[in-house]
Amino acid sequence: MNKTFSGELNFPIFLHKKISDVTQSRPDLRQQLGMVLRRLAAHGRGHPKSCQGKNRGWWRTPLKGMHFYLWWTDQNSPQCRNITFSNRKCIVARAVRHHDDHGHLSVGTEKDYWQLQASDIEDEKERLVGSPWTPDQRKFIHDSSTVRYIYGQPGSGKTASLWRAVETSRGQRVLYLTWSRQLADYAKQRFSTFAPAALHIDTLDFTHFLSIVCGSDIKRSTLNENIELLKTIIADAQLHPYKLGSW
Repeated sequence: MNKTFSGELNFPIFLHKKISDVTQSRPDLRQQLGMVLRRLAAHGRGHPKSCQGKNRGWWRTPLKGMHFYLWWTDQNSPQCRNITFSNRKCIVARAVRHHDDHGHLSVGTEKDYWQLQASDIEDEKERLVGSPWTPDQRKFIHDSSTVRYIYGQPGSGKTASLWRAVETSRGQRVLYLTWSRQLADYAKQRFSTFAPAALHIDTLDFTHFLSIVCGSDIKRSTLNENIELLKTIIADAQLHPYKLGSW
């Protein structure tokens, strides 16, 4: 399969060279670092914790529960006022720190960083960052079965595994369906960064897909409208609570 990626990272990553030293002896942190950098490279900021005082401008994203954090910022941060990176849209990953460590952190110089490419983040040999996939996730990602499914608890990596399975697809064209336009746009961001250039992916929400199939616009319903419709269907079916399950 062609392993040439689609293009530059949506948000270029500059990784401080000392981060690799810190995570080298901690496979768990190295694995979590790989997942966080994938998310930052494709989607940007997300919902990190901010810092105050002398560290204002740094953001913290948890790596191992709430015990360790990746400290990072962007080119427009006050921390970067005296340094210019080669890409003004970049993410500057500075350090992995214990949650109790709030000492002053300086950004350093551009020479202290590696600029990562998509191939560095998705490197199976894990030269700079760790691979986040568990054995079960790897089995799903590389499974060649006609039909396969993945299930797990919220936050267990189902969507990320599904994305990776798409990106490693042996076909040249993929149809990716998801629930909403927002989720479809989020998936597009990921695929535009990490899918091979030779792989064409149509990413649609279900309503858009049905409109194409039916050849006419399908009315979009709000979440509250769908909930009320579900209540009506349940009432009409005269289902007893014990038949509905805990959901």
